[in-house]
Amino acid sequence: LTNTPTLKNLNSRYNVAIRFNEFLLSKGLSNHLTPMAPHIHSFFKHIGIMQGIKVFFKSLQKKQPIFLGLKHFFRTFRHFS
Repeated sequence: LTNTPTLKNLNSRYNVAIRFNEFLLSKGLSNHLTPMAPHIHSFFKHIGIMQGIKVFFKSLQKKQPIFLGLKHFFRTFRHFS
């Protein structure tokens, strides 16, 4: 599960992250949410652009945080400069 980037494995990790965030929100711990950006990046990198886009919009639909603020956003994209 952790070493093989198949669609099934990436979906499993992504769904666990969503359930984890939903649990934290139910307990009022929104300051501990996990960002979806690393999961979305894995779909783009290992599966393809269409699956990456699909997961991105699914995250938005489920109101999941993509980034945890500007600092996280810039840290995520620092390797593109």
